[in-house]
Amino acid sequence: MHWQARGEGMTKPAPWAVKHKRGGYSRATTWAPNVARIGRLYVHYYATHLRGTKHKMCISTSRSKYPGRGFVDKRKRPLICPPNRGAIDPSFFQAPGGGQRFLVWKSEQTQWTKAQIWITPLSVDGMHLVGPSRFLLQVQDPWEWKIIENPSMIGYRGRWYLFYSGGSYASSSYATGYAICKSYVGPCTRASTSPLLATGGRVSGPGGAMAFYDSAKQLRLAYAAWDYGHSGYPRSSKCRSQPGGCPQRRLHVATLGASPDPAAPPGTLVVTNRG
Repeated sequence: MHWQARGEGMTKPAPWAVKHKRGGYSRATTWAPNVARIGRLYVHYYATHLRGTKHKMCISTSRSKYPGRGFVDKRKRPLICPPNRGAIDPSFFQAPGGGQRFLVWKSEQTQWTKAQIWITPLSVDGMHLVGPSRFLLQVQDPWEWKIIENPSMIGYRGRWYLFYSGGSYASSSYATGYAICKSYVGPCTRASTSPLLATGGRVSGPGGAMAFYDSAKQLRLAYAAWDYGHSGYPRSSKCRSQPGGCPQRRLHVATLGASPDPAAPPGTLVVTNRG
């Protein structure tokens, strides 16, 4: 497939967000977009800065009849906004058989609290919270540094897997780990003290992973990474206007499978192709 940018998808960000006007639209800093088709509408989950705070981000929603344009956020207050820290990286998840809808998300680390991942039940239309948040995971292993983020939940071979990113996203230390959960609302336990997918081969700093199945029901992992040896953001934004774009960060799709090692703990995954 060949992808092409279509321009700004959200015409009206949250009324409570920090905004500025540009190009005839009211714009806001938006973070980690995630779009799900719910009924006849497309629901867009994202994080943005809360007006009146110093850099705090909270999660909100906008909706549109179309997947690539016309998203409007009419919320008078955030969907998720913990009192003492920010919330980012929303990821929509639905239980099997058209069941309960959920949002998996990250509560940000502070001087007093660790980065954590939570799951919260959503209303049928995906626009409201209908129950308490359940804790899934928090920072633990050295490779994660002080950060875990970008959660993605999926069922595979009778188990539930929670994928996440850890480390510094601006360096080659960024990597992807996973935990095995007894159910999609936890509890979750890391399968290893090492990342599933780290710098190596053709890629550097693989993260932001999203799990899905291909047409052959094979477990895949879409993720972003720099080309090996080119970690770090470009010093100039001129590459954005060039036909080839900025070369450092690219989309990859890895193939995963169950570990063939009989001595490995049940449910252990391996990367069969880094993509």
